[in-house]
Amino acid sequence: MPPACRFTREQIVAAALAITRERGFDAVTARAIADTLHSSSKVIFSAFSGMDDLLAATIDAADAQYRAYSADFVRDSADPPYKAVGTAYIRFAQNEPNLFHLLYMRDRRREDHSGDAENIAVLVDFLMAKLSLTREDATLLHIEMWAYVHGIAVLAILGNARHYLHQERAVSRFFTQRSYALYVVHYPVLLLTASLLTERTTLPAALMYLLTLVIGFGATLGLSEVICRIPGIRYLVLGIRKEKKA
Repeated sequence: MPPACRFTREQIVAAALAITRERGFDAVTARAIADTLHSSSKVIFSAFSGMDDLLAATIDAADAQYRAYSADFVRDSADPPYKAVGTAYIRFAQNEPNLFHLLYMRDRRREDHSGDAENIAVLVDFLMAKLSLTREDATLLHIEMWAYVHGIAVLAILGNARHYLHQERAVSRFFTQRSYALYVVHYPVLLLTASLLTERTTLPAALMYLLTLVIGFGATLGLSEVICRIPGIRYLVLGIRKEKKA
């Protein structure tokens, strides 16, 4: 009988990554990898201590692919770096939905998140330098902006937003240009709206919450637009002398 074919860790991880791309991370089993490599499942355990070791290596490989994709996208993009990072995140979700799901939609409650803190710090530092914000304000702005970015990326995976994300549109350009103004204005507007509805109506909580969101969203758009169009008020409220294109 010929000797069993041996594979390197990299080849085994590549097989696991290929299965993840095609069928999702849950499909990565010893048998599935063995079938992909046309070998015995025993080969896997000659390179890894167990399935947990292999799965962890697969996650690391997927993360490395995202980082390389994002770096290339930002380097080649004509957009400002912060916007390009967010766009790369969404594009990766569109192009590699199963890898994105593995990296950013799995249960990570028991995992070490120290690496995430380092990545966030880089983006926060960029916002501090670009917008002259304190670290606290820059962190809050990034968290809110990234919540929107992640939501769009999830929609892209579901396929509901694929058509609209295929090209930049006037709406996306508008929200990019007004993002800082919306961030500054929306807190007081929502607080005022919620306070007025609470004091002057007896609506059910669910309806009051919905009305607060709808009215607050419309009022935030209107007020931020007024602020941005009047130079003196824009400077007093936002500290911006001239409007800049996103």
